[in-house]
Amino acid sequence: MNIRVMYFALVFLGVFVFMAGLLLLKYAQVSPLNFTAENIETNVLNQENTATASGWISKVAQFKASTEVLPVNFIHIEINDNYPKPIPPAPKINYEVIVAKCTDYSLFCMRRLARSMDIDLSVAKVGDVHNIIIAAPSAAAANSFVTELKQYNINSKIKALK
Repeated sequence: MNIRVMYFALVFLGVFVFMAGLLLLKYAQVSPLNFTAENIETNVLNQENTATASGWISKVAQFKASTEVLPVNFIHIEINDNYPKPIPPAPKINYEVIVAKCTDYSLFCMRRLARSMDIDLSVAKVGDVHNIIIAAPSAAAANSFVTELKQYNINSKIKALK
């Protein structure tokens, strides 16, 4: 009995969709588009200036201004070679940081301090030894990194790498 009800519902749904489609076709008819041709002035190059013009860009620049709007998109392109070039960052000097006892706390403090001082920090653990390398813009920045670590009770030294 459930199958009969299901078939009846599918047939009813199909008839309903068919009738709705017929009503849409009847009432949704759109009149065809009517285009009328209007007399639009064409922009003509000034014959006197074309003798001195070189290239298509200068010819386009000589068109007369028109009040009509053509059915096209307008694109304005401006090329500026005088735009200031970005200054490359100064090269950084690599230093090895030698810490007496390297713990999770000292690594956390070094990462946080390096981020605040704009110093690149690299930590590699080989066995039980931590290799800590910083890239500072100057020797003064590397020395201030070591002195700031003393505030966190981390005694360290730096050694320049080549």
